[in-house]
Amino acid sequence: MEEVSPIKRVAIVGAECTGKTVLARELARHYHTVWVPEYLREFVDKKKSVPDLADIAEIARGQKESEATLLAEAQEVLFCDTCLLMTVIYSDYYLGDCPREIRQTDLEESFDLYLFTQDDIPWVEDSFQRDGPQVRALIQKRIKEELELRKIDYLAVSGSAEERLQLCIGAIDPLLR
Repeated sequence: MEEVSPIKRVAIVGAECTGKTVLARELARHYHTVWVPEYLREFVDKKKSVPDLADIAEIARGQKESEATLLAEAQEVLFCDTCLLMTVIYSDYYLGDCPREIRQTDLEESFDLYLFTQDDIPWVEDSFQRDGPQVRALIQKRIKEELELRKIDYLAVSGSAEERLQLCIGAIDPLLR
């Protein structure tokens, strides 16, 4: 039987350039804990090109390994700057498919809270990893559809950086009581 961790896990989902990383970093600072960066960024920086379908399993594995490593360092809560749901959505969108084992692992994954960052902040170009506001809007729509299809409760996070932070703190504090 799998041991249940007392650490609460919070997934931050949203399309590119919706403030996930900034939010993860600020929440971790506020709660004096650690956050899990998006492994895809590290992978793409090393590969120096966008992933192909053969890379998706390695990306998913890297994300889960990073999460497992940082869970041991977390204090009460661990913030994840993405989750396998995003890997599946992006794989489907860009590559037209996703490995079945990644889809299955994604369906088995759950978090104590999902924060869905909205696209109400300016889009910022960031090398070849960014596609633009039109793609961002399409991915946002897909994320929302998938969260609702799976009946996953989530907090839509919008507003200024400070408004976003305070909104999230208001949802996270009750989890930690």
